[in-house]
Amino acid sequence: MKSFLADFWNLIRKHYRFLVMVFLIIFGVLVFVDLGFYTSSVIAPKTCAVCHYETSVVNRWENSYHADVSCSKCHTYSPGTYIRFIWKYWTGTYRFQINPHISDQSCLKCHGEEILKKKITYKRDIKFDHTQHIGRLARNTRLHCSSCHNFTSNQSHLDVNEETCFLCHFKNVPKGQAFPGCPSCHGTPKKIIHHSGFVFDHKTYVKAGITCNECHVDVASGTGNVPRERCRHCHVERFGKITDAEFIHEKHVTENDFDCNICHTAIKHGDIKLVNTLDVKCSSCHQTTHSAKKEMYMGAGGKDVPDTPSEMFLAQVSCEGCHSTISSEYVKSNAKSSLVQKKKACLRCHGGQYDKMLDNWIINMNRLVKEMQPKISKVGRLVSAASRSGRLNNEIEKKYVQKLYNDASYNFNFVKNGKGVHNIFYAVKLLKSTKSNLEAVSKELHAPPPKFRDPILTTPDAFCSAFCHNIVKPPDRIMFEQMDFPHNKHVKKVGLECTVCHSPERHKQRIISKQECMNCHHKDENANCATCHVYQTELYSGEVKEAGITDEPDVMYAAEIGCTDCHNLEDKREPLISVAENCVACHEEGYDQTLRKWHNDLQDRLIDVFMDLQGAETYLRRANLQPEERKKREALLKSAQKMYTVLNKGKPVHNPDVSEEIMDKIEALIKKVGYTRPKISVAK
Repeated sequence: MKSFLADFWNLIRKHYRFLVMVFLIIFGVLVFVDLGFYTSSVIAPKTCAVCHYETSVVNRWENSYHADVSCSKCHTYSPGTYIRFIWKYWTGTYRFQINPHISDQSCLKCHGEEILKKKITYKRDIKFDHTQHIGRLARNTRLHCSSCHNFTSNQSHLDVNEETCFLCHFKNVPKGQAFPGCPSCHGTPKKIIHHSGFVFDHKTYVKAGITCNECHVDVASGTGNVPRERCRHCHVERFGKITDAEFIHEKHVTENDFDCNICHTAIKHGDIKLVNTLDVKCSSCHQTTHSAKKEMYMGAGGKDVPDTPSEMFLAQVSCEGCHSTISSEYVKSNAKSSLVQKKKACLRCHGGQYDKMLDNWIINMNRLVKEMQPKISKVGRLVSAASRSGRLNNEIEKKYVQKLYNDASYNFNFVKNGKGVHNIFYAVKLLKSTKSNLEAVSKELHAPPPKFRDPILTTPDAFCSAFCHNIVKPPDRIMFEQMDFPHNKHVKKVGLECTVCHSPERHKQRIISKQECMNCHHKDENANCATCHVYQTELYSGEVKEAGITDEPDVMYAAEIGCTDCHNLEDKREPLISVAENCVACHEEGYDQTLRKWHNDLQDRLIDVFMDLQGAETYLRRANLQPEERKKREALLKSAQKMYTVLNKGKPVHNPDVSEEIMDKIEALIKKVGYTRPKISVAK
């Protein structure tokens, strides 16, 4: 072997000049060819079409708004790139799947970073903010300009590929919803919509807190999944980490800038399916499809009363959900049997007591209609008499009075014919509007106003107990503003009316603020803070059962420093500001900054813990585990989430040492679940 190497070396030494010359010639030819192709790509970009499989790409480039920009302006090439391309082409080792890399810097050289700082309008009404997509993690994936501005076979070069948008916004999102919500793209809807003979004012629905998916129930089609056969286009049986979404996205999107649609199947958006109740056929029971009953159920069509759809309508329950599909003739002749069927429907979905609630609705609505009927007739006679006698001074006053009465009569008949039981919230609003109009008409005619005795019409909160909560009682305790709120105590012992805290317009909606609660509670010098601030007390005293921690009080608690020694209940500013000032009152100067540092550091770590919990939840949902193992890990995750709740609601700064200990326990549980936070490489 040594003699062979010695002979080979002697041969090289003997002919080294010739070999160097050959090498320099080959190197020079390669450099010339490489520079030639680079120059031609700048001067005549069609050179790229020399490779036949690039022709379609060049054609799309020619018809795009980048037609006057040469290839090399966007596509950065290192020395030898063209030689490598030519070699692959001649040897037939090139891939048909094109994935050219375009750096963000290439885009920003022309478009400038100012484009990232302003919102733009895409198509008709899509509000787009580049800062929400570039330079940050979007659904755990770092995107590039070319993630959205790429090309498919039917696109212009570097146009926005909407399929990429749909993948991010709709994949693994519950049906009828989008990430992070429809308004993020479409904004708050303001248009008045005409659909199947009905008129919808979106502003009314948004104001009432009705979400998009309560009417638009199906907004996207397709799964966006990744079939394994697509992996084989580039890899050979490399599926070890196919379920690790973070790793896959980091390698393919963040590092190598792959087009999402190379791997994912398409998700389509635009063909919107509406809630069944908007399209249901009720003609089997009612003569007209657009009946008063259906309008009542939808909560639309009244005079000067905001649209208020029924809770059942928003839950996408069609007419057949409560009414059996029997003929209208049978219903008329067997009313009692029909009511029994409806009660069974209540029990089937809601459980016990709800059949009695239906009885309440029917009884109360019938009583209200019965009380209103003679008053409508009486005021109607007054209006007719005033018109005949000329008691109204002029035509304007006459039209005003007539309109008030007509609206009152219309709303009353709407409730009567539409059966207010289909939408008790809306029906009561219509009847209260009728009451107000009748009183206004009487005042204009200088006549005594009609007297209404039913508290449902005369008080703001009798509705709650009369219709529902005398049957189905509200929960004894609820969470409000991170505080354990004893519901029954405030209603029964304190005697608060429902509408002090809850909106009379929207079911379950709270209108009371935390400050209003404190205005009452903080006046009591003997009030026990722990009654409301349960989680804060647990942390401060070092008795956190969820984390298995006992007798680890904060040093301030051990020194018998009470809540009001730090918290000034009269100070309306943010608690951290006033508490920091009180630190300096007892400790040396600069202690306020120490508190802020504790708070900020703990909150930063708590955010990381929250992100890890989200990641663990996603991992567990996608992991291929045996049922027993899945159940075990889900229990670990649930325990970690409970500990996080204590920290998030109790505020870690109340006991930094215990909070750090709890966060350590949470992270240990997350590791046992099997999730590890991915390392994110920041694009430069």
